[in-house]
This record gives sequence, C-alpha cells and structure tokens, in this order.
Amino acid sequence: DPGLVARLAAVTGVAVTLLDGAPGSVGVAHTTEAPAVRDGVLAAARQAPGDRVAAYVDGRYVRRVLPAPGQPLPLVLSVPSEQPPDLYAALVGAVLLAGLLAVAAAWRLARVSTRPLVELAGAADRVAHGDLATRVPVRSRDEVGRLAGAFNRMTRETGIYVQALTSSRDQLRGHLAVLGDTLASTHDLQRILRVILHSAIAATGARAGAVLLVDGGVLVGRCASGLLYIHFHCSSRTPYTVG
Repeated sequence: DPGLVARLAAVTGVAVTLLDGAPGSVGVAHTTEAPAVRDGVLAAARQAPGDRVAAYVDGRYVRRVLPAPGQPLPLVLSVPSEQPPDLYAALVGAVLLAGLLAVAAAWRLARVSTRPLVELAGAADRVAHGDLATRVPVRSRDEVGRLAGAFNRMTRETGIYVQALTSSRDQLRGHLAVLGDTLASTHDLQRILRVILHSAIAATGARAGAVLLVDGGVLVGRCASGLLYIHFHCSSRTPYTVG
C-alpha cells in the first residue's frame, strides 16, 4: 500500500522503502526514497549485517529492518547525516586557508615594519658616503615615520650647512687668488693692504675693517674700509695714529 508507506515516512521523518518480502531479496515494493539515492540506499542495505546501521557514501545512514513480532514489514530506512559529507575536507581546507592567511598577514606585517627600517639604513649608508640629497619616503605617522621625517630634516639641514661652507671656501679661495695675483704683480704696499683688507672683510662677513701696523711700538692705521670715525684712507701717504 503506497499510502501506508507514505504515512510511515511522514510520521517517522525518514525515507521508507518497503521490500517485496521475498526471502533474501531487497526488491522494492514501494518507496519514498528520491530516485537519485535509491540505488545507493539499497546497495547499502544489502551490505548491512542484520539490522545494524550502515553509512551510505552520499552522506545518508541506512538501516534494514527485518520482520519481527509487532512489525511484520521488511523495511529499509534512511536518513541524511547530520554532518555534511565533505565536512572533514571543508575543515582541512579551512585550516589550510587560515594558515595561509596567517602567513600572509605575518609577511605583510614584517614587510610594513621592516621595509622602512631597511630604507632608512640604506639612506644612512648613502649619506655616510656623501650623498646628502638622499631622502627617505615617509609612509606612516608612527614612530618609524617620525624617524624618517627627522632623518630627512637632518640631511636637508646638513646639505644647507655644507653648501654654505663650500661657498665660503670658494670665496676664500677667490680672495686668496686675488691676493696672490696682487703680490705677484706689484710691490705697492698700499695696494697690497687694500687687497688684504677687502679679502678679510669678505671672508669674515664683516661690515668694516682696518689694517693697523706697528710703527715704533705704536699701532698706526694704514688702511680702512667702512669706518665712519677714523679719517684716513688707503691712498693716504701720511700714517695716522689710532691707538
């Protein structure tokens, strides 16, 4: 009776297959199994010893119920497994994926934290070899980023100082060259004193200066520039006592 089999399946919540009742047979009289799994369920029922539960490879549990007092029907019952058939594979995949993500996160963290330090070390090495134009990219606002900013300011200010020193050196070399040319071209003391005075004023950044020579134990003004209250000139032949 297909109606009886359907009611049994509805009451118990399992798929019910009524066998044809022939001894040793698993022929189907009526069933509520889905056609896609019916053959697999019957194959598992054939292999099940007695009325024990057998696992079906598609994730169903199968039990063959033999006739007994109070239950005269030869039945095959099946229910889906509570666990998906690919649960262990999914768990292994999840563990592997989590491991890969952890490795990627650790690699990213190491790269983010060590890359600025590597760049800073390389920049410091280039500065040590004289490349004061080296700059480090500031990639963050944390301690490493502030260190990179301080390094850039240090190299920029050092470059300005070196440029100023180079300019002063070049100016001094120019004045010394003029002085050397003057000494080589003339023996005029007043002209030599003027060149010395102008070179000294330019080298020191002074606004005024004077050349004083010792004459008989007295300092005598020989040449001056930019002084308002000492009335002698480089062209004057008469020395004026100033001290």
